[in-house]
Formats: sequence, C-alpha cells, structure tokens
Amino acid sequence: TIAYDVISLPSQGIYYPNKKKTIKVAYLTAADENILASPSLITNNLVVEELLKRKVIDKDISVDDLVEEDRRAILFFLRNTAFGTEYNITTEDPKTGESFTTTIDLSSVKIKDFTLEADPNGEYKFYLQMSKMDLTFNFLTKKQEDEIKKIEESWNGNGVAPIITKQLEYMIKSIGGIKDQMQIRNFIEK
Repeated sequence: TIAYDVISLPSQGIYYPNKKKTIKVAYLTAADENILASPSLITNNLVVEELLKRKVIDKDISVDDLVEEDRRAILFFLRNTAFGTEYNITTEDPKTGESFTTTIDLSSVKIKDFTLEADPNGEYKFYLQMSKMDLTFNFLTKKQEDEIKKIEESWNGNGVAPIITKQLEYMIKSIGGIKDQMQIRNFIEK
C-alpha cells in the first residue's frame, strides 16, 4: 500500500472535465531523492515533471492537464511533508545590496480563494472595454505552456516570436459568442 494524502486543489476542479476538487498524492520517499539529485533531470528541467508523474496517484486527472496553481499546491505538499515547513533562503536587500539569510515558514503560505466563477465548460467571462466585446477564456495547462515554450525555443530569430498571441489563442475560447479558432486568431492579431 502506498502512503498518500488527499490534497485540495486551489482551482476547486473547475478546469477539469470531472470537476474533481481533490487529488491523491503519495508522500516522497527516499527513492524519490534520486529524482531530486538526478543531474540529467536537473539539466533538462524535468525534476518537477518526474516528481508529479510519480507522486500523483489519481489517474483521472493527467499531470499534463493540471493548471499551474494546482501543480504548485502539490509541490508545496510534497516539500512540506518531506522536508518540513522551514525553508532557508539567501537573498539580497534591495536597498543595501547586501546578502542575508532568512527562514520562511511554508506552512504560513495560504492558498488564495479562487473567486471567479466558471460556466459549465470551465470557461470564465471577461468584458473587453475598449473593443466592447465579451469573451470567454480558461487558464493554460502545463501541456499548453510546454507547447508555447517549444515555439519560443525553436524560433529562428527572424522577427518576434508569437508567444503572447499563442497564449491568447490557447486561452480565449470565444469572442462575442464566436468560437471559431480562425476568427479568434484574427481578432487577437488585430
């Protein structure tokens, strides 16, 4: 039997088709230390991905489909339960430029209540004052963020990479009731 806990998702499950508000997450083990110390995972920036894939034991929500605030809540849980809530950091005083060490109590970090209300499709309404248009949107998933990152990394330097417009294309689901992606793309471009 795997030791786990049930974590409340800050998103309250509104992004996911099953509307699940909690997720089962296994505790970190000594074997997971190998992931945290793996040079290849660190170099390729894959430590968090590998940890989430191993520790999220609910399979009805894909780790790639988790939104950022839910991913962070899971990471806080893993950090707090494995290493304690005290987190020592060295930072710089912006006024003096001098370095100092301080301790942050991670248990004091509170999840901010999510006050937007989504429609049954998990979309949010927003009014564009300048354009006088209603739109609906949802937040980016990790999978979408990764796709945007690939665009940025592969851009050949001719002109400006379309990072912001691609983010908006992924996020905006309708403008003035229109759901056609080509029309949405044209609106974003203009």
